[in-house]
Amino acid sequence: MNRTLIETFLNKALRDMHDAPERSIRNFIELGTHFADGRFQKEFFEAAQTMLQDETSAYYRLVTDTIHNVNNSHLSAFIMNILYDSCTLAARTIRQTEEKEHFDIPWSIYLHIDDQHFDVRREAYSEIFENAKALGIHTFNLFTNKPEKLLPLASESLDCAFFLFCDPCTITDSILYKLAAAHNVMPVISFNDSDPQTATACAMLREQKIPYSVYMQYSNDDASQISDEYPWCDAEQMHAIMTIIIPKDHCSKKATHDVYQSIRKARHNQEYATIPWDGVSDNCYMDSIISDRSCIIGFDADGKAVTLHNGAPHPNVNLFHNDLKQIFKAYFEK
Repeated sequence: MNRTLIETFLNKALRDMHDAPERSIRNFIELGTHFADGRFQKEFFEAAQTMLQDETSAYYRLVTDTIHNVNNSHLSAFIMNILYDSCTLAARTIRQTEEKEHFDIPWSIYLHIDDQHFDVRREAYSEIFENAKALGIHTFNLFTNKPEKLLPLASESLDCAFFLFCDPCTITDSILYKLAAAHNVMPVISFNDSDPQTATACAMLREQKIPYSVYMQYSNDDASQISDEYPWCDAEQMHAIMTIIIPKDHCSKKATHDVYQSIRKARHNQEYATIPWDGVSDNCYMDSIISDRSCIIGFDADGKAVTLHNGAPHPNVNLFHNDLKQIFKAYFEK
């Protein structure tokens, strides 16, 4: 299914959802299932169709709430950047490049922005995004304390999706109108149930009809707190589209496994109007749909790789000194 057809179906569904959200979302999913083209589209629409067979699913509430409280043009553009540009069109580039170059390529990357030296490295970041797009990467997870500075970079890649992971204090009146105009950007707000600033930041974004999500990180000590109930109920009250859970450095395999099982259970139960998402395991699963082998990588503010999968550390490669081809070849050579 080509981009124009998907976009036409999606925009019609978004319009119809204002009057009949449940019927419209089912119609869109049924059409998508019928016309799906490529691995990801087929997997996505079939999974969505299966989940929405439950008429009591909280995801119907999520869709209804999102439709009425998010700018539909913003929502449509961001969905298209994920569903088509990143996971369909760019995925073909990933598979072709992997076959030709004999190394794996992640479908998305995590990057901690060097906020202190951003102005000096601004052109370097622009080049990194261009190199990533050439390899087929069109989804970027960026951690920053200065999200406002990244918006001009995002505007240079309108066919990409940018998740901006940031603290609630960074959501100010001065950035709201810029975020509202950045339709390829979704802010993801740090979530701490003891910090009322998260709810305040989410309310500010909601008032401006900007789509947003929340995220929280866990360690070995607090992994057991994440269950099929927590933190989804609290995230639902903040009207977060997704609730993304990410392990901190040095989490054990047992902790990450147990947390992922809790996330999968919560998602399967469909009791809360937010989408539980594991920032590592679910991204690896997405990558396994796009490629034969999954891989994931992230970079700290100094350009060092900090997230590894199917690879071993290579201290001689750095995001600011080596291009992505060299880095992926070092970590994920077949």
